[in-house]
Amino acid sequence: MREEIVRRLFEDFAGGRTETAFEVYDPNVVWDGTPLGPEAGELATAHMGHEGVRRWWRDWLEAWERIENQGDPEFRSNGNQLVATWVQHNIGRASGVEVEQHSALVFTFEDGRIVRVGVYPNWEHAWRAAGISA
Repeated sequence: MREEIVRRLFEDFAGGRTETAFEVYDPNVVWDGTPLGPEAGELATAHMGHEGVRRWWRDWLEAWERIENQGDPEFRSNGNQLVATWVQHNIGRASGVEVEQHSALVFTFEDGRIVRVGVYPNWEHAWRAAGISA
């Protein structure tokens, strides 16, 4: 069930349907970019609630001219957490620099809703945060 929810989030995002995410995000959801570390600047902050999530995404999307996921995300779970990992190929808006990212999000569920999303700099950090062996 959790994997289906997150898979739909990815599909909706790819199709430009970003508002559907708020049907499954708890009103007090925490979008936590702090695991990215200080080199991520403003993205390495935690935002609360739906408007906080929207603000974080606006800041992140602003940096990229193009974003392409390479294949479908892979999922691993532990308890109430689901880790989504995927490879992303992005082109910087200002720099034109091409970047390949091994992206990872840790979704925490309570009562069928997403209450926290942690943004991690790589797959291993995300798995470790969710208590999953690499």
